Amino acid sequence: MKIKPLAVLISIIIFVFTVSCCYSFLHLQNLNSASTRSLRFSSQAEEEEAIKEAEARAKLGRSTWYFLHTLAAKYPKHPSHEEQNNAIKFFESFSRLYPCEICSEHFQTLRKKKPVQNAVGSNTELSLWLCSLHNDVNEKLGKKSYECLLDKLKKDYGECGCFD
Repeated sequence: MKIKPLAVLISIIIFVFTVSCCYSFLHLQNLNSASTRSLRFSSQAEEEEAIKEAEARAKLGRSTWYFLHTLAAKYPKHPSHEEQNNAIKFFESFSRLYPCEICSEHFQTLRKKKPVQNAVGSNTELSLWLCSLHNDVNEKLGKKSYECLLDKLKKDYGECGCFD
């Protein structure tokens, strides 16, 4: 197979153009993020405060998910009609009262897409429903999904130290 000089030259030009476009794009992204950072925060103190708020939100989120998963794991295997209604009311109230407004609104949206009423028949159903919602939140945040396997959920969240 004979390689034509014109084809090689065109390939080199395309390669150089592609590399230079990528470099320019990445350089603009870096400039953009630096200028956005300086526009968003007028001082180092404001930036530090924003970081503290983000850390507090993350801490609240981790604690909340741990509590909710433990609640689901300890939910009855065969709940009464009253226990099912209480679970429905709990998640409705929880989604409205959650301290982070953005998270609260997102949880309400998720609850509408995946109604808790379909998941209160047993602790298995509730645990899997909650795990699915948690993964929806993780996806929105760009985090890894949790493997929604019942044995794993029970192992990770089934022991709260309060009762067997």
